[in-house]
Amino acid sequence: MLVKICGLLRPEDAEAAAAAGAGMLGVIFAPAWRRRTVAEAQQIFDAAPAGPERVGVFVDAPLPEVEEVARACNLDRIQLGGSENPDYCDALGPRAVKTLRLPRDAAIVADFDVDLFHFDTAHDTRAGGTGESWDYASARSLTREHPVLLAGGLTPDNVATAIAAARPFGVDVASGVETDRVKDPDKIEAFVRRARAAFAAQEAAA
Repeated sequence: MLVKICGLLRPEDAEAAAAAGAGMLGVIFAPAWRRRTVAEAQQIFDAAPAGPERVGVFVDAPLPEVEEVARACNLDRIQLGGSENPDYCDALGPRAVKTLRLPRDAAIVADFDVDLFHFDTAHDTRAGGTGESWDYASARSLTREHPVLLAGGLTPDNVATAIAAARPFGVDVASGVETDRVKDPDKIEAFVRRARAAFAAQEAAA
């Protein structure tokens, strides 16, 4: 199981996420208020100890730009949150994580051959980070067949319920562990702890 803390803005955010036991640290390179420069991202990632995977989030960026950032930041995963097609994902190999929005994109999941999917809230104008929840149980038929990071409106209060409903491979959170748009170490700790407990309960019941 994986727990990803995304939208990290400061080195101390990465420190808090790693200390809490997060397995993935996400920095956004797409146009958004949480967007970081390469230099800022390097400082954020370097603040965490070795272990958690480094994830960069992009939306319809030119492939050479993505590859350049990935090299500069030593990214382990490249999350693609736009209209990137299967060929684009294939070019990035096993690092590619494709974001799809349910239920809108359920029919195209089979078009992609990626090691990890990222399922988020469907929204007409925003690529992600809406903080809006959705019917997580609707992903269950897909999580049986594919490794999925579940996202969209998750918080320390609902992450266990979401895991029980969707049974994903992992979970992803950004705004759900913030207070006044700043990562909150207490919320990060609670989110990771409750997610891990829910995954443990799921495995015990299997």
